[in-house]
Amino acid sequence: SVGNIHILTAGKASIDLDLLARVHDAVKVPLVLHGGSGIPLELAGSLIGLGVAKINFGTTLKQAFLAAVRDKLREYEEPSSPHPFLGMGGEHDVMMAGR
Repeated sequence: SVGNIHILTAGKASIDLDLLARVHDAVKVPLVLHGGSGIPLELAGSLIGLGVAKINFGTTLKQAFLAAVRDKLREYEEPSSPHPFLGMGGEHDVMMAGR
């Protein structure tokens, strides 16, 4: 790891750019950074410059999805159909929260 933290749910990761530079120099292939949630957005340019071609940030997406589900379910006592909430693309669709 260069400081990234898999499944980080709070706080920020501290990336070791010197270590990442050494990895990039050693392998000469595009790098994928797993555990990208919590990596400061300001580092994106530096990470790209050091060979990072992909950053996975699934925890951030899952947190947004879960928050949307909670918010939408609070609006209705008991939904009679799952379709308006899951995959119809309307104003109540929690799947749209990641956009």
